[in-house]
Amino acid sequence: MVAQVLPAVPGEAWTILSQAITDGRDGAKFMIRCGLDTTDSLGRLVASAVALRRYAWLRTSGFSGDVQQSLMDMPFDGTRLFGDKADLALKHFKDSRATARFLGQRLLLDPSSLPFAPFVATEGAPNRVLSPRPSTPTCCTAPV
Repeated sequence: MVAQVLPAVPGEAWTILSQAITDGRDGAKFMIRCGLDTTDSLGRLVASAVALRRYAWLRTSGFSGDVQQSLMDMPFDGTRLFGDKADLALKHFKDSRATARFLGQRLLLDPSSLPFAPFVATEGAPNRVLSPRPSTPTCCTAPV
């Protein structure tokens, strides 16, 4: 459409119109570049925020430095602080540590609070050694 109008425009007006079209094209390119730069900056901001949240969470977790570093390097899936696999591994690791800590505290503080009686060897009791079971039952073997 513009190509049909340009030949009908007189000399000096044609150069002004041509310059306006060029300026408009340059402005559109600039706006596209601004949008791309803004998107890039926002992506970096989100990545920095996730890294900061991971660091803050891991710092208070009590995990060893190696575990913390490997978790910091895991990819971000967009829905959770760590991915699904990391969440399962962390839950298992944290549960096992909590269980060990709980049992260790109970054993160290008061062994009588356990739901079972701990084994205590008594003096004078015969020392029994259990022999392994025979591999074949004696009732089913033929006499030799």
